[in-house]
Amino acid sequence: MVRFDRLNLKDAHAARRYGTFDIIFCRNVMIYFDDAMKSHCASVFNNQLAADGTLFIGHSETLRHVSAQFAPLPLAESFAYTPVPTPAARSSFSEPRHV
Repeated sequence: MVRFDRLNLKDAHAARRYGTFDIIFCRNVMIYFDDAMKSHCASVFNNQLAADGTLFIGHSETLRHVSAQFAPLPLAESFAYTPVPTPAARSSFSEPRHV
């Protein structure tokens, strides 16, 4: 029921092949990116995360200045976020179509 895999965060279209995620762990990755790339990653995460999904990031990271697409969750000793629904973002990256 769990799948671990690698994903190139620059490739938003590659993420669609995996469908919708219930949970994303992206810890201590975005600290190495500039604000534009952090914003891009947040957009990819928002597009692929289920409406009730959770994004976990590292303790030295924040989405505060790069994305309004996530709301923090009140989980003790964690940096967890849930997506803020945006109809335009949800429709542009839907479930992959099987041909």
